[in-house]
Amino acid sequence: MRIPTISAASEERTTFGWIDVGVLLTIFGLLWSVLHFGRGMLVHFDEGHMPPLSTSPSDIPYYAGRTVLRMWIAFACSLVFTLIIGYAAAKNRAARAVILPALDVLQSVPVLGFLSATVAGFMALFPGSLLGVECASIFAIFTGQVWNMTFGFYHSLVSIPGDMQEAASTYGLNRWQRFTTVEVPASMHSLIWNSMMSFGGGWFFVAQSEAISVMNKDIKLPGLGSFMASAVDRGDNQAAMWAILAMLAVILVTDQLVWRPLLAWADKFKIELTESSAPPSSWAYDLLRRSYIFPSFYRAVWRPSSDWVRNITSRLPARQAGLGTAKHLPLSSIVLRGAAIAFAGWVALVAVRGALAGAAAVWHHIPLGEFAHIVWLGVLTMSRVAAMTVIATLIWTPIGVAIGFHPKVARFAQPLAQIAASFPVNMTFPFVVGILCRASYFHELGQHSAHRHGHTMVYPFQRDCRSHGDSQ
Repeated sequence: MRIPTISAASEERTTFGWIDVGVLLTIFGLLWSVLHFGRGMLVHFDEGHMPPLSTSPSDIPYYAGRTVLRMWIAFACSLVFTLIIGYAAAKNRAARAVILPALDVLQSVPVLGFLSATVAGFMALFPGSLLGVECASIFAIFTGQVWNMTFGFYHSLVSIPGDMQEAASTYGLNRWQRFTTVEVPASMHSLIWNSMMSFGGGWFFVAQSEAISVMNKDIKLPGLGSFMASAVDRGDNQAAMWAILAMLAVILVTDQLVWRPLLAWADKFKIELTESSAPPSSWAYDLLRRSYIFPSFYRAVWRPSSDWVRNITSRLPARQAGLGTAKHLPLSSIVLRGAAIAFAGWVALVAVRGALAGAAAVWHHIPLGEFAHIVWLGVLTMSRVAAMTVIATLIWTPIGVAIGFHPKVARFAQPLAQIAASFPVNMTFPFVVGILCRASYFHELGQHSAHRHGHTMVYPFQRDCRSHGDSQ
């Protein structure tokens, strides 16, 4: 039992063709891009003398590369967190009682709350280096991706059919063998779908995390988000439009070259009695299936490595059928469990002490009236979120049902919806605000002309919009 690979389902080729040349060039190009863009994260950083960001369209490819690199680093961290924490929540009742409520609370915390609380710590961890600010930005993107992925992986693990678990116990698979041959493959389809959705949501937060305001300083990292912020600050609508087009291009390329092939590959892991009438397809996946490199890599590297790992993991104690644990825990397992419990206790102690210190700081420095005002502002924010949730549900649920009942419509509507969901809507705020403010300004002029001899009240937000509209 092993996880199928691209080469396992591909047609065997015996010659090296032009497809393999393209694959090799792509791989070397990706490695060069990681080194090139990653080098910019290690430069010297002086928060008092920030170099100005360029708004020239010729710099957009470099800024786009820095943004994409942050996204994939954050996604890699999110994937590791998902596999570890999701597995712990699914397999341990005590861990589940702590992990699930914590994830539920953390996913409700705005990403900017994590960013403002962590950027100073990362800057102190890497003094004089831009890596500290980069880590803060990556951490903010991580917090925007990881919760949905972890919940999805946990739900997939607990919903694996019982007969598959019984078969694994009958064959005497240990935890590692069960994880790699049963649990991960059975969760693969859901994990990729949730990863795609979380990665798309991360585009919204990367635009916010690249322009950071902390300690009365504005820090802007090279990226599409900061490029857009600089263009808006300078009133350069042409540069802002170039940033939007670049973001759309990056999202489209990522969807076609990464997520579409993964979805087509993961369709084989679906646990269903009937085959889907409209399985996902990908031209990039079909192209990779015709390559010679992947079968060669599978025979020369992947299979020997898998056999070596299998020989090592076969020495681990097997799980007994119906019990879920080994009869006799080895000393190493007892030591690891004790260390994990000690670490969890230390983390809980630090969290409690931090919460008490934060509560004391709020109690001694924020008056009760101001605290009540903050709570009221939170109620207003919650009301806006609830109202938009209800409106979006009433509008888009019938549309989603209609698309689901028409496979032909879903073939082109679903990719468009995914690309639209991935686009960071905050990059359109300058244009939307400008349009609304201009509309308000012209409406105000109409009121003045219609009531030339009367008195028309001009509200403060209209005056602000008028000045904003004139600056656009």
